[in-house]
Amino acid sequence: MPFKKSTSAACILRYGSLALIAIIAFSAVALTDDISRRESHLGRMLLAIAGIALLHLTWKFQRRGLQLRWPWSVGASREAKATTGKYLYGALLITVIYACFNYYQFDRKVFTSVGDYADATYYYLNSKYFEELGYTQLYEAMLIADAEAGKHFRKVRRYRDLVDYKDVLPRAIALQRSESVKSHFSPQRWAQFRNDVEYIAAHNIAGGWNYFFIDHGYNPPPTWTLVGGAFAEICPVEHMKWITMIDFVLVALMMLVIGRVFGSYAFLIALLFYCVTFSGRWPILGQSLLRFDWLAALVVAVCALKKERFVLAGALMAYAACNRIFPAIFFLPF
Repeated sequence: MPFKKSTSAACILRYGSLALIAIIAFSAVALTDDISRRESHLGRMLLAIAGIALLHLTWKFQRRGLQLRWPWSVGASREAKATTGKYLYGALLITVIYACFNYYQFDRKVFTSVGDYADATYYYLNSKYFEELGYTQLYEAMLIADAEAGKHFRKVRRYRDLVDYKDVLPRAIALQRSESVKSHFSPQRWAQFRNDVEYIAAHNIAGGWNYFFIDHGYNPPPTWTLVGGAFAEICPVEHMKWITMIDFVLVALMMLVIGRVFGSYAFLIALLFYCVTFSGRWPILGQSLLRFDWLAALVVAVCALKKERFVLAGALMAYAACNRIFPAIFFLPF
């Protein structure tokens, strides 16, 4: 009975404290002004330094044969060294919470809007109409559709030729190819495409639409298009935000699996690393479609290997390699 009481008290204290932290944190972000990307970059640098310092202190602490303890654990040793372990753990927890808000620039709109439509446009629009557009006709089709409807792109004068990426062509050439481009669409699909383009074009993007049309277009492999296109097909463009949050769910599940397999300390370190590394920052999590599916698959595969679930690990590694190629290096023995 004493053991059960102690365990119940520990659970209540732990999860009650976490709930309190969550309430304080979300209240803080609701009352705090958002910061610029530059300020967020500076914050990531400082957070990385803090993370390195905490790792070093933890390493020194554990070299003495001591273990970190959850800050609100019940029944822990009253020795000063155990208390030091709690402080280290608590400092890491606070650092990670701040890192998460810094990652999103303390901007509440991140959770309610797509924000930057540039990357989402490539991954949503081209995958949805891949059968008609292939890899080469996105820009021309968008310019033609906009010319027939909203004319939001009337100031766009050039676009990149996506056949070889070398030439930047005048807008007039795209309009001259109208019949050829539209011949790949049925009347119903063209009307739907035009509606999607009009909705997207009404929004601003970082760098402006002029830059968008001289970028390098859509280039995920066919395996990604099969999955991403299926999500885009069932989601109306007006609700694009819902499918951009798939990555958020995948990364959250990835972090939970890390915590389950390697422990809460590894979970906190992984989350801190994700929030400060540049590759995790762009495009920001929840602002594009399935940009981090390969990462979630690869990391969960490593966790599956740890648990000796080899079939699952192999399947997830294969998925990651098919969608981004370079994860195939993890098939090599070390």
